[in-house]
Amino acid sequence: SNEETYILRRMRKHGLRVRFTPDLVVRHELDRARFDPAWLVRRQYWSGVSEAVMLAALGEPRLARAARLAVQAIALAPLGLWPRHSTSLVESRCRAAFARGFLRGALDESPSGTIALP
Repeated sequence: SNEETYILRRMRKHGLRVRFTPDLVVRHELDRARFDPAWLVRRQYWSGVSEAVMLAALGEPRLARAARLAVQAIALAPLGLWPRHSTSLVESRCRAAFARGFLRGALDESPSGTIALP
């Protein structure tokens, strides 16, 4: 994930301009599985991984953010005990998952810029 963000940031870094077209319409069909809170929490985890890897690829700092997210991940750790498919506290569970993912991406990155999947 984050491929669009990565490309846009690289373009800006090289002095290219990015424009917004408000009348452009994009439609997406969503798989029914994406309406399950467990899917959303997993997606946020991988978004965190992607964000950290993207920042590394762009040569941007990420350790200060990793430190802040480590505190957040610790504070929200008990939410990992929540039932996977529960809609209760899903926003906080997503924040916790993103924080854990970002830490993984920031700290477990291999020299090649890829992450070994479990």
